[in-house]
Amino acid sequence: VLLDLDFFKRVNDTYGHHMGDRVLLEISRRLEQSADGNATIARMGGDEFVLAATGFADNAAAIEMAKTIILNCSQELFINGYVFYPALCIGISIYPHDAEDAEALIKNADIALYHAKSLGINKFAGYDSLIHDKNQKRNEIELFLRRADFGKDLRL
Repeated sequence: VLLDLDFFKRVNDTYGHHMGDRVLLEISRRLEQSADGNATIARMGGDEFVLAATGFADNAAAIEMAKTIILNCSQELFINGYVFYPALCIGISIYPHDAEDAEALIKNADIALYHAKSLGINKFAGYDSLIHDKNQKRNEIELFLRRADFGKDLRL
């Protein structure tokens, strides 16, 4: 599971990095409670976390955990008289269905995460090869457009 906080840059820019660090610590605590001892949790950097959980035989269990994480982590947060309303998105990739190794699992969870972000705040998505194919096709089109001679390669 890959998790990314939405609008976190705004917290750092408005209240400073010290306050942002306090928000991250509280989110970490809430993640630990949400995972119920069933996951190893690590901060990947910035406002991104990874949860490596065991015991999920299917998507349903991972989806329930994602719902719990969103519910717990999006509750209002009080720090030094300030109120924050955290929002996050989650990407899910499950071994061995979605990938055979840790690197591919994280890559696929990242693909799912960015799909979840496209759906709005406090959303989650599981990896789907169709999403991967769509992203790959978009990248191919972008490369083509960067290299295209518009007078020769494109016409209405």
